[in-house]
Amino acid sequence: MLQTKSILLSTLFCYCLLLSFQSNGQEKVHKIFKPDIRNDTIYRERPDGFTEWIIVKKDLPASVIYETADVEPQFADGRMSFEQYLSENRVYPPLAKEQHIEGKVMMEFIVDQEGKVRFVNIVKSEHPSLSQAAIDIIKHLPLFTPAKIDGKAVAFHMYFPIVFKL
Repeated sequence: MLQTKSILLSTLFCYCLLLSFQSNGQEKVHKIFKPDIRNDTIYRERPDGFTEWIIVKKDLPASVIYETADVEPQFADGRMSFEQYLSENRVYPPLAKEQHIEGKVMMEFIVDQEGKVRFVNIVKSEHPSLSQAAIDIIKHLPLFTPAKIDGKAVAFHMYFPIVFKL
C-alpha cells in the first residue's frame, strides 16, 4: 500500500513538473477567425407592409482576423457603454411594433485595425424586420479602439446579441 502511494505521488510530481516546463517555453497563441463569407441578405420593410429581400455581395477581408487578442476592441464613445449606445439608438421596426414581435438578433461583425465595423452579418434572428433594424444599428456604430496583439492593432471578430423588447 505504501509503495503504491509513493509511486502515485512520484508520477503526479513528474507530471506537474513536465507541465511547468512545457508552459514556460510556449509563446502566446491567438485564435484566428476564418470567415465563412457569404452574400448578405438584407430585409427591407416596404410601405405596403410587405418585406423585400435584397442580396448584397460581400468582399473577402484582406487581413488576418483574430477571435482572441491581448486587448479586445473597446467601444470608443467615451460618453456611454456599447450596451447603452445600442439601447439609445435602437429603432423598433414599425411592422414588428404593430405585430408585437419581440426577439433577439445575434450579430457578428469585424472591428478592423482602424476600429471601423466591417462585414456585418446575422447569425440568428427571430424576424426579418428585426434583422434589418439590427444591421442598421451595427453599421452606424462609431469607431472602436481596435484590438491589440503585442501592442499592434489587429482586426477582431465579434459576436453581439441585440434584443428587441416592447
